Parts: sequence; structure tokens; C-alpha cells
Amino acid sequence: MFSFRISPSSLPHRLGRRGARCPPPPHPRPYGGRIFSIANNPSLAAPEAERAETLARILAEIRTGVRVEDRFRQLIGLFLRPLRSFFSRRGFSPEDCSDLTQETLLGIYRGIGSFRDDSRFDAWVFAIAANALRKRLRSGGAAKRQADEVPIESGAEGETREIAIASGDPAPEEAALSRERSAR
Repeated sequence: MFSFRISPSSLPHRLGRRGARCPPPPHPRPYGGRIFSIANNPSLAAPEAERAETLARILAEIRTGVRVEDRFRQLIGLFLRPLRSFFSRRGFSPEDCSDLTQETLLGIYRGIGSFRDDSRFDAWVFAIAANALRKRLRSGGAAKRQADEVPIESGAEGETREIAIASGDPAPEEAALSRERSAR
């Protein structure tokens, strides 16, 4: 019979069938104990660095006024999909996602001169998207409140009308009272 010692380094220990102690797995984490991230994988870090470089070049050219429309089209190409998925993950229909994305891109176009380089451009873009989302949710709530109110008692031009009950059965409270009386 085999026995294994449990050292404090292998805790928390695992219990096998019927309470028998099992050895710890040979590698507690894949990748040899390293935490997987872009910093540990140079092949994934290259596209991110390339994107940041492209974004910095686009912003510099927009600020100098060189081919602003072409550079803004490139900016749209970088952010169109992430913005649409941002809105679709929050439960909006595809049409609403397109509208909100368009509002966000318009906000970026109007406010790109006010962007400061001390923050990330991605964070600024998604802050504009979050503001567009909040604005839409507020206007949606206001649209529900703007519905016309029609009183039940009055018909056209102040005339009153009777409301017919669909069935000839007694009201629920009357039915409950009659059942209690018959149970006595």
C-alpha cells in the first residue's frame, strides 16, 4: 500500500475515494506555474503594441489637420466592432447598437480636440460610449412617461361608458365568501 505525506506546501490537499489522500497534481498551473498574460507571450504583445502605435500616429495626424477624414475612417475601423459589441452585450437590438455606435463616433469626432494624452484613448472612447448608453436609457424612460393618458370612464368628448365584465361569474371576493359559507 502506498502512502503520501502532505506537506503545508501542497495544501489544500485533495481527498480521493473513501477519504484516501491523493498526491497533489504534478503542475498546479499550466504554463509551468506562470500566469498567462500578454506580457508573458511576445506573439500576443506585438499586435497590441502595433495597435497602440497606429492609434498614436492617427491621433497625431488628426491633431495636425493632415487628411482628417481619412484618419477618422481608420479610427472608425479600429473601434467599430468593439463599440458594437459593447452595446450588444448590454442587451440592445442590432439597430440600437448601430445607432448608439454612430452617436459615440459622432461624440468622438466632436470632442477629439479635447482629448488629453494623460489617459488612454480607449478609455476615453468607452467613456463616451457609456455616456451615450446612459443618455439612451434616460430618454427611453422619458418616452414611456410621454404616452397619452385616456381615462377609462370617458369616451369621445366627455361621454361616459360602461365597462362590461367579460364573464358572468361572481367577483373573486364573492366566490371566496360563498365557498367559506358553504364549508361551515
